[in-house]
Amino acid sequence: MISRKYSLALGLGLGLVLWVLFSAPWSPLAAVELGAGDLRVAAQQAVARPEPSIVVVDMDDTSLEALGEYPWPRRLHAHLVRKLHGWGARVIAFDVTFMTRGPNPAEDIGLRHAIQEAGNVVLGGLERDVQAVRGTVAQPTTYQAPFFEAANGEVSAYPDPDGAIRTFRLFGRSGAPTFDLAVLRAADPAAAARAERRFGKESVSIRFAGPPQTYPTVSYSLVLADVLDPRIDPAISPEADERTGSYADFFKDKIVLVGTSAPLLHDMFHTPFARGDSWMPGVEIHANAIDTLRRGDPPRAAPWWLGLALAAGGSVAAVAVFGRLAPSWGLIGAVCLIVAFASVATFAFRLGLDLPVLPPIAAAGLAWPAVYGRRFVVAEREKARIRATFSRYVAPRVVDEMLRHPDQLPTLRNERREITVLFTDIEGFTTFSETHPPDLVGERLNEVLSALTQVVFDHGGTLDKYIGDAVMAVWGNIGQSDPREDARRAVQAAIGMQRAMAGLRAAWAADGGAERLRIRIGIHSGEALVGNFGSPLKLDFTAIGDTVNTASRLEGLNKQFETSILVSGATAALVTGAVELRPLGESILKGKSTGTLVFEVPAPVEAPAAQPAREGVVR
Repeated sequence: MISRKYSLALGLGLGLVLWVLFSAPWSPLAAVELGAGDLRVAAQQAVARPEPSIVVVDMDDTSLEALGEYPWPRRLHAHLVRKLHGWGARVIAFDVTFMTRGPNPAEDIGLRHAIQEAGNVVLGGLERDVQAVRGTVAQPTTYQAPFFEAANGEVSAYPDPDGAIRTFRLFGRSGAPTFDLAVLRAADPAAAARAERRFGKESVSIRFAGPPQTYPTVSYSLVLADVLDPRIDPAISPEADERTGSYADFFKDKIVLVGTSAPLLHDMFHTPFARGDSWMPGVEIHANAIDTLRRGDPPRAAPWWLGLALAAGGSVAAVAVFGRLAPSWGLIGAVCLIVAFASVATFAFRLGLDLPVLPPIAAAGLAWPAVYGRRFVVAEREKARIRATFSRYVAPRVVDEMLRHPDQLPTLRNERREITVLFTDIEGFTTFSETHPPDLVGERLNEVLSALTQVVFDHGGTLDKYIGDAVMAVWGNIGQSDPREDARRAVQAAIGMQRAMAGLRAAWAADGGAERLRIRIGIHSGEALVGNFGSPLKLDFTAIGDTVNTASRLEGLNKQFETSILVSGATAALVTGAVELRPLGESILKGKSTGTLVFEVPAPVEAPAAQPAREGVVR
């Protein structure tokens, strides 16, 4: 349960931050919001059906192959205008700019006459930014009309921050009408007047009818040659000889847009239906924009305050609800809220309202970790307190076990268990300490203890304690235990310790050091009393009993046998077949009245410079 003030503060803060991140043009998340909107556009494809009275004459790759490199002779455009006018086209609009004289004056005259005779041609013009500055006032953007006299409009594109085209305008920055408005004025003056009154100089969202080639499209070169394009009728075979015929029915009373889909002519853009490796020709974007104006149903962007209210309100509500639920139910609630809002946003888009999608959804999604993260932080602080307290005298593995099972936190209780105990000691460390500087002694001791401790942990053991330069480690003292597996891991750890020491000696020698420190290891398995020993003021989790003493005595026996790893008969019985053993007979350990079977475990260590004979070895 969390307070109302916390819910309100967290919800408002989260909602505001997310609204800014997903709405600000400078934010990289703005492109993510735009992409989410594209998904809704694709889902609503059936809503915006393409207007059949809008068709495209495509200056495509087929036309470039047939008519040669662009720009083409202007007589070809004049011929196309006459054909389209003769077939009864309502408007002939060129998404192609004719800004200057052509190389052939006669062809310019021919195209001018064709445009005048048709009387329904729309051409594209260009806006230019004037760089010159008069005093402190920069010159405004100017509009340059096309070279030929005809209805015209500027053909600039207005991409979003991610480079995709989703909107258009009725008037350019210079105040001149855009190409789309000019075409609509020529085709339907009443619809154009309504659009001007409704939208003015605002950006208008395009309601795309579908992916590229949604609108009927034919190849420029095939139209000139009076060869029917198979795309206008699926029954027409591309290989058929009788494709020669009239386009009269296809173009009669149509708005004909002439443009290019050829990548070589660089008039391709990303749109909600064309992302990644897919592109939509500029002429088809114009077709969608003109169609949107004729229908009068562009999606209306929600006002900024509505987006902010949805993000903040959804976040506040989510925080308040999650604060009263268990984490699992809260997660289910978060998913339900996200699905519900996504459905509402999709339905609103169908009705023409473009709601921001991701800020409210992200707010609901992030409210869950914000609420339950607070609980997690509190719990982790408690774990950290326990770890900091007990790690000073309990091995890390013991601490982890206690945190996994809080009922096993240290008390004064103890229990009998079958364990394996390992003792190590550094051979001749007292002499080394007396003959070397204290700093070097401390450095070498830390290196040895660190290496040996890591080996213990790597083999699943518990570091019981350091005793000067000695290490005591235990297996089987925590949780579920397997005496055979515990003994095997202990012996493998002993071998690993000798490998670690060989590595340290090699590293010291490489650095010019003369230290030849070696360790002796003793291992014994048996029953011991395991638990916490001490007082309520100071506890020590350890093992006590004869098993521990025997392991310590075996470590010291290495000196007599000139060995590096010794195990008792009890341990040997547990690891027989899993570890190589060399029997050394029976020995009387210090403090014992009966003999103990002793076995050597061969260790991968380099031989000393001089290897004396082993006298007194019991076979």
